[in-house]
Amino acid sequence: MRTAVITDTNSGISTEEAAEMGIRSISMPVLIDGEIYLEGVDLGSESFFTSLTEGKAVTTSQPSPGVVCSAWEEALNEGFDNVVYLPMSSGLSHSCESAQLAAANYSGRVAVVDNGRVSVTLRAAVEDALAMANQGMPAAHIKSELERRAKLSSIYLAVDDLGYLVRGGRVTPAAAALASVLKVRPVLSIRTGQIEPFSKERGMKKAVAKMFSAAKHDAKKEFDLKEDELVVGVASAGIDPERELEYLERAKAEFPDAKVFFNRLPFSVAVHTGPGALGIGIHARPKQLANLDSSSAEQQGSAQPKRMRNE
Repeated sequence: MRTAVITDTNSGISTEEAAEMGIRSISMPVLIDGEIYLEGVDLGSESFFTSLTEGKAVTTSQPSPGVVCSAWEEALNEGFDNVVYLPMSSGLSHSCESAQLAAANYSGRVAVVDNGRVSVTLRAAVEDALAMANQGMPAAHIKSELERRAKLSSIYLAVDDLGYLVRGGRVTPAAAALASVLKVRPVLSIRTGQIEPFSKERGMKKAVAKMFSAAKHDAKKEFDLKEDELVVGVASAGIDPERELEYLERAKAEFPDAKVFFNRLPFSVAVHTGPGALGIGIHARPKQLANLDSSSAEQQGSAQPKRMRNE
């Protein structure tokens, strides 16, 4: 059984990296002052964050059903028996629901996974899907297994500039102004695909410490690390490479027994957090899937992440 694995750039996996891994990644559309760009294709991080800081109208969108179906059909025409597709969580975008509706036309050959993931935890799920596909598992089984384990992950985000949350309607201007005076930095959580406020900390340093402690608490309380391997993904938005590496090294020190990797936050998340945001996500990986024969999480964390084109 040959199963193709397809995701989108909300996973932090670029189209180029996906090709190296032996999968496909669909570039997400971004609208800037009404013009459409594709994440990682004709829009890199530098241009994206410049547009945000200059106050341009920046929004992210979902890929058209035609683009998604074309990716599926390309894989099926290349000889794959079926396709497992991992978009971002249905709790964050309608793209998952649209894909599920489209998949109904493929006579069971396309399975769309909705396991509440985005960014680093979506990437980890994609790697699990690839490991299962490499073992000959069909798409329906991979979907069932990933959704069964949906709750075995969590993400925490520390936001440095509340102005972008104001733009997205998640914080009122008055609350943001007061928080700015008090140097309050919110910590957000993402569990099974829903973004929720988690805590408020005085300064970014305390916010980051809160994220690490919350992630450790979740791993200890909810994961069975006798059966599963802990995978930790750290992410950032619009910070300099030196600070990215410092953050990665801190994560490795905080989680010495885990596989640790780095991603930049996908634009769909960064548009709400703005530059300066930091995130951490944890994922429980079954130990039988831990030895990935592809671009693994450990390999991703071994060096500074590649920059996208147009940066």
